[in-house]
Amino acid sequence: MINTLEITYAQEVKIKFSQTTIPYIEEYENLAVKNAFNGEMTKILNTLQCNSKQKKSPKAFWDNYTRVAYTKHDIVSVKIRSNYNCDGVHPYNDVDHSLTYDLEINRVITLFDIFLKKEETFKLIREKFYENTTDVNCKDKINFYLESENLFKEYLAFFLDKNGIVFKLKLPYGLRFCTKDLEISYKDIINKSAYTGVLKKLEAEYKIKEEK
Repeated sequence: MINTLEITYAQEVKIKFSQTTIPYIEEYENLAVKNAFNGEMTKILNTLQCNSKQKKSPKAFWDNYTRVAYTKHDIVSVKIRSNYNCDGVHPYNDVDHSLTYDLEINRVITLFDIFLKKEETFKLIREKFYENTTDVNCKDKINFYLESENLFKEYLAFFLDKNGIVFKLKLPYGLRFCTKDLEISYKDIINKSAYTGVLKKLEAEYKIKEEK
């Protein structure tokens, strides 16, 4: 089954994705970009499996779930999640491996390509996570990760969706119950954070114009 998704350029261009475990690009006008994108997908796919020794466990499994979540402004964002239990003892659920790719510059996008490391950016993300966490004990437990200087580098996964950026806080096994996916709208991000790169392409759609 082939799912055709559209990306808007100066003129309309179509990209066809294969509906396999990981959605590869099957058709795209720029072959080099297509191959680079698919190469990044292959890197991810190669990590999403138990090793040969672990596979021998009768309870070992690894299931992947994907969705092409965003295709606009030269950006492709793919939600990739895994449930797995390689040793038969420690199950992991909803582990994020999502990929966001800028076709215009032909490379993977990180949070550093989206946000400027300024206080208003971190304030928005932290406040939204705290608002989304109703358990007081959990707020205390996730504070260490949200306040870390390495928040973007180590503790946040993300993908772009239709209405905003979906964040997932990467927590140790025993704390994963504390948070769920958090979506911050593009409107809030563009009007309340310090952003760059990718979001510059979206600001005309969501930025609130100052009253004259």
